Amino acid sequence: MFQGIGTLNNPETGEPILTHIEMNADAKPVIQPPRPVPHHLEERTKKKLDYFVQEGIMTWTKPGKLISYASPLVFTPKGDDVRITEDFRVANKGASRTRLVPGLRVDDEDYEKYLVVTTPWRNLKHETLAKGWITSQDEFDRRINEILAGIPYVKSNRDDCLIGGKDQNEHNRTLDLVLTRLQDHGLTLRLEKCEFGKEEVEFYGVRFTGEGITPSKAKVKALQECGELSSKEGVRSFLQMVGYMSRFITSFAQIAALLRELTKSTLTFQWGPIEQEAFDSLKSSLTIWFDGANNPFLLCS
Repeated sequence: MFQGIGTLNNPETGEPILTHIEMNADAKPVIQPPRPVPHHLEERTKKKLDYFVQEGIMTWTKPGKLISYASPLVFTPKGDDVRITEDFRVANKGASRTRLVPGLRVDDEDYEKYLVVTTPWRNLKHETLAKGWITSQDEFDRRINEILAGIPYVKSNRDDCLIGGKDQNEHNRTLDLVLTRLQDHGLTLRLEKCEFGKEEVEFYGVRFTGEGITPSKAKVKALQECGELSSKEGVRSFLQMVGYMSRFITSFAQIAALLRELTKSTLTFQWGPIEQEAFDSLKSSLTIWFDGANNPFLLCS
């Protein structure tokens, strides 16, 4: 399960789970020209597109094939490789998010219409739901939550999954169950992206250890190095950053309220001693907070 690109399957039948794309009634077809590929990336780009075709992710369209939707690809160098992403921003404006059907593989009629992309060589059509499509992340999130439902000590967010346990044996049993569930559903993992047997790990800005949770060192450092604020936009940005770690800050809501007043459109931005004190307090008030089942804790808001 650590090789190739997976396809979401029904574990009982082994058949791919299909998904459906819906467009709004007023959606208008749009065909965009291909983005140019830098000369030094041409060989790598063509090789990667051929790999996508080989893996069944895409297929080349037939010459002269009439299309009603086509979106450009974006090519970005990534070390010795090239990162290829779809720019569906224009087509996504006509897409509907009201009906979500879990799955990754798209039926013929849908991908012919909406998931065609342009390249300098030929057009390509997606065999699977493209990651840049407006409903693709919604569908993936919903499906992965269904797959991992009922497994204790597992937290998934987007394509990241955190697995824990009270001890090593319990952790290993949970890990085995997660890998089995993913494999049964036809999903694969990139081994170089996985970490096993860690005594501590950072997950979306939070550091998990055997003793409890704390804000990540990187988040704390970024907060403490934040410079002086001189505009409403700067205050909003600061509050968003510190708000992510509000669970670790005593009386966060009361302190932040003093700065939030500055962001109101009806008020003129004016920085004074009170605002400076609140700013300094938030920067320096991060404390280690452990979430232990046997430890008392105080909920502050």
